Amino acid sequence: GAYQANPPFVEDFINAMHKTMDESLDRCTKPLLFIVFVPAWIETSAWKALKESKHLQRYVLLDQAAHYYAEGTQHRRKTAKRVASFDTSVFFLQNDAGKAKWKVQDSHIEQLKQAFTNDPEAGEDEVSHSNTLESNGTKKRKTDILGPRKAKKDQGKRRRK
Repeated sequence: GAYQANPPFVEDFINAMHKTMDESLDRCTKPLLFIVFVPAWIETSAWKALKESKHLQRYVLLDQAAHYYAEGTQHRRKTAKRVASFDTSVFFLQNDAGKAKWKVQDSHIEQLKQAFTNDPEAGEDEVSHSNTLESNGTKKRKTDILGPRKAKKDQGKRRRK
């Protein structure tokens, strides 16, 4: 199968994920591809392990100031996208069967870059250029403070009363 991974940005977790992926790529005889998105923290052991993997087929670096992410809470925000917090590394890890089935071509890399670097301000989407929450005393909805599950749970309590 082909899988995308965007793990929590914790070095030990990324190392463990990479170890599991490498072992799977070694053992699996069926086509296998992992596309891994992590911060370009080139000084960390986790980043170095991914970059030095024997299964690495392609590597892409996305410049921080020139790529965007969808806000995980875009349904509760004024902006759907935001500028990335840091450079992003994209690693394409494949076994031999995966290489034969899914050759990662330059056109694929260009499509990936285009998808991340499309300036949302040029289109309909607005983008937040701030990577931190503002604490300027403005009122926030309950879901912004508690998160959607807690706010929904509290909503249910009010309805039952």
